[in-house]
Amino acid sequence: MKRVFLAYALLFAIILNAQELMDVMAKESCECVMAKNLDLKNISSEKLQLEFGTCVVQSYTTHKEAYDKISKTDFSDKDSMRKLGQDVALKMFSICPDVLMALANDNASENSTAESPKIEGEISDFVTNEFVTIKVKDKNNRLHNLILLDYFDTASLYTDGLIRKKDKVIMSYSEVELFDPKSKEFRYYKVITGIEKK
Repeated sequence: MKRVFLAYALLFAIILNAQELMDVMAKESCECVMAKNLDLKNISSEKLQLEFGTCVVQSYTTHKEAYDKISKTDFSDKDSMRKLGQDVALKMFSICPDVLMALANDNASENSTAESPKIEGEISDFVTNEFVTIKVKDKNNRLHNLILLDYFDTASLYTDGLIRKKDKVIMSYSEVELFDPKSKEFRYYKVITGIEKK
């Protein structure tokens, strides 16, 4: 029973030390970013992320020995560096929310302004198997296969029969990696995200 109690006490102490270390690293990272006197409303996302990352790495190098006891971080591994940044950022929220809100707002505006790729052309065929494939021939006579997989605002153009062969359309799509059971491998498919009839 004593061993179990000691094991729990040791585990609790390790968790408490890890939380305290993350609090210290978050405080140092906040102070570092704020010391740079950045204009959080007008700074580019790349610049803000670079400054934030530099501050997190600076704090990490100060506490490397203690942090490595909790979690190993490899500078050549993007995932472990991303995890470090996320862990510190979570703690920073209570210390300097302005910085995190600027990062979040910038990422949200980047995602909303990112435009889907489009193909403009003429519908050459509709193929119905497990999913509907709309074949579109572009101005260079290149044939594109686009899959109707998800709902989107203008899906009714297809479902209500408002588009037919030979119609001129603009198809917005996203590339999604899906498993192809015939070839037994993953490959990229163009999944329709919007249809515009011309």
